[in-house]
Amino acid sequence: MKDEITEQEVEETMMGMGEGERRELEENLPDFDLKTVPCWVAPKEDGPKILTMPNIPQPLHGLAPRTILGKATWDHMRKACYYEANYTCQACGKQLGRGECHAHELYTYNYVTGQAKFERCVCLCELCHVRGIHSGRALTMFKKGNPLMPKQRILEGAENLFKLLHEYNVAHPNEPPLRAYATFIDYAKWPPLQKEMLELIKKYDVKFYQEDIKHMAKWSKWALRMGTGLFHTPYADQGEWAEAMEAKDKENHNMALKSRTDAEIAIDEILGIDGTQAV
Repeated sequence: MKDEITEQEVEETMMGMGEGERRELEENLPDFDLKTVPCWVAPKEDGPKILTMPNIPQPLHGLAPRTILGKATWDHMRKACYYEANYTCQACGKQLGRGECHAHELYTYNYVTGQAKFERCVCLCELCHVRGIHSGRALTMFKKGNPLMPKQRILEGAENLFKLLHEYNVAHPNEPPLRAYATFIDYAKWPPLQKEMLELIKKYDVKFYQEDIKHMAKWSKWALRMGTGLFHTPYADQGEWAEAMEAKDKENHNMALKSRTDAEIAIDEILGIDGTQAV
């Protein structure tokens, strides 16, 4: 059974729908428990709270320790992170081999002022990282038919994150519930994922949050504070950002079609994954 569904196939299906069918598809969506927030503060403690991190704001794409500090410094930082975490996923607690560690940076975001601050680096497993926190990238890859992100893998990532948040909420009934970032609502709106995603959201009683779009800082205001430095968005506007992202998507997709191994290596480098095998 074919697992990968291309964006073109979905568009053709949607175009073939009558107005009544389109309306019925929209009516299948429930009223999601969605909260709007002015900021997201990176958790100081390990655990599922890490998985509530939002997608990186578009103006800050391209700004990260690996690009600001250089590859050598970044490699030292992420490997120190793996060691300090005892090669364990700091979100789910899974023990990892030395070739299975992913480095992820945690930032605090103020959506109203456009200020972001690098807080710390954490060690994650592939499931929590590539298919969990990076939900926006995973959905984009799936929509474009990238063979590295078929339907089964994207659903596994969503369920893992939902399950971990649900278990935390059940264990801490007196705390405000952990909420998943709103990108997962986009998963539920995408026809090939809708049925399974709605079932998962109901099963784990998932609640969501999103940034305060109405009061979002202007593009030019966004900047990342790292140490004593303040680094501004590398893109002049959203149009320039979109062109850069499209070029990167095409490059990654072409690599995936040419060689799965080459594509995995490229993505590993982008995400800060330790490809070194344990000795």
